[in-house]
Amino acid sequence: MTPGDARCSLLTFSDTYALVYDAIPLADVPILSRANYEPGGWTALWDSLAFLIDRAGERLAAMVEVERPAKVVFLILTDGEENISKKYKGEPGRHALKKKVEHQRSKYSWEFVYIGANGDAMLASERLGMNPRNALNYKADIRGMQGAMRMTSAGTSRYRGGAAPSGGYFVGLDPDAPSVVVPSSGKADSK
Repeated sequence: MTPGDARCSLLTFSDTYALVYDAIPLADVPILSRANYEPGGWTALWDSLAFLIDRAGERLAAMVEVERPAKVVFLILTDGEENISKKYKGEPGRHALKKKVEHQRSKYSWEFVYIGANGDAMLASERLGMNPRNALNYKADIRGMQGAMRMTSAGTSRYRGGAAPSGGYFVGLDPDAPSVVVPSSGKADSK
């Protein structure tokens, strides 16, 4: 367990999005299971991400500066590519979201971690203004998901503990799963 206060928000998305919980203590975060989480068929990824960036930004802006977290990490986990956003639609929507992500990264040093199946996570993250070395592909099966979650947990603990992810969030971590591979270049590939 990494020492220090950490809070977590969860936003699920399909053809719409829903804020499941917002900035609750990490110790109170429930384990995801079929009882409280069910994957859907669509991917309103861009609308979802823009909403959560705005929500987090407003919440943090309302806090006294000394109470604001030193680090903010957005972890995007998707099994598909954007295909149904309404507000952030098409190339204009992608470009607007990219500007929003780049602003949070450059002005506030927010980290964005993109974990995706069934696509090129590095390319998808880069197209949204994220560091592609903070992206990971996983095979959409139990072993792939377990490997991706182990690596995400290790990367997040390392980052919370003070390590800067300049080389990439997953660089140097052993996926310990044959369905998730991170070569020395920092780019992830699925087997």
